[in-house]
Amino acid sequence: MCSEYNGWPNYETWSMNLWLTNDSSFYEVAEEAIEVIVNDDYAESEEGPRQINKNDLVYKTQIWVEEYTQAMWLDQFESCQFNHSYGPIGDFVTSSWKTVNWYTIAEHIVTDWIDEHKGEVTDLEVTE
Repeated sequence: MCSEYNGWPNYETWSMNLWLTNDSSFYEVAEEAIEVIVNDDYAESEEGPRQINKNDLVYKTQIWVEEYTQAMWLDQFESCQFNHSYGPIGDFVTSSWKTVNWYTIAEHIVTDWIDEHKGEVTDLEVTE
């Protein structure tokens, strides 16, 4: 059963966020990914600041975070010669993975990115 944990939707989401955000190299890669999304998906305009829909940006970041994390963990499993698709440990990993709320993790990452870049980025206007 999933229940709230330390203000997060569940333990698995809290734990995954903790592992990801305590890694400074993850934040660097996540920042780059958000900047690519912003530059690719939100056209610059001579009429004023670029309009960024925060919910849309969070959704696109959510997809990136889950794919990046999955690739990272699969690399870890392979380096240990661990067959993640077989056995009880694989079942537990798969079960836990499915309960992670990736949107919530992405929302925190995007919010941090927006807060960090408010003063630097003058051509962005974030809407909900």
